[in-house]
Amino acid sequence: MITVYFTVFAALFSVVNPLGTMPVFIGVTENNTPAERKLTALRASIYMFIILTVSYFAGKFIIQFFGISIESLRIAGGLIITTSGFALLTGNFSKHKGMDKTIQDEARAKEDSSLTPLAIPMLAGPGSISLLISLNENYSDLLYTLIVFLTIPSIALVTYLILRS
Repeated sequence: MITVYFTVFAALFSVVNPLGTMPVFIGVTENNTPAERKLTALRASIYMFIILTVSYFAGKFIIQFFGISIESLRIAGGLIITTSGFALLTGNFSKHKGMDKTIQDEARAKEDSSLTPLAIPMLAGPGSISLLISLNENYSDLLYTLIVFLTIPSIALVTYLILRS
């Protein structure tokens, strides 16, 4: 059980990638006070928690509604994770996540950037959503479902602490 928790935690942490989101967070909140930054980090983490929880429990039904098979989702999710990894290697991660200079300027102009662009797509992006939908399909036992679910608030807490720091 503990092995499943840490395996899922490691996989989800690497896909959510709060460390990679940190430069964008700093850039978007550069004109904010420290209290406003903490609030933005808290809101982004809460939004991410809600999005990932809904994705975990309702994602399977949503993709079935649109006629997408779990195998297609796994292939698409794998491609997203692969391109994200390649973007990290080449130094183009913020461009890969859609955070070019124009979008960063628009995000700075917004009063609250915690939902977009921070929670969606930076933290709870297509890779983390597809990972959770696949995990829900793999771990259908109630105990494993609970263990996988418990990693989501853990990731949200760690994300909040990283962004807050």
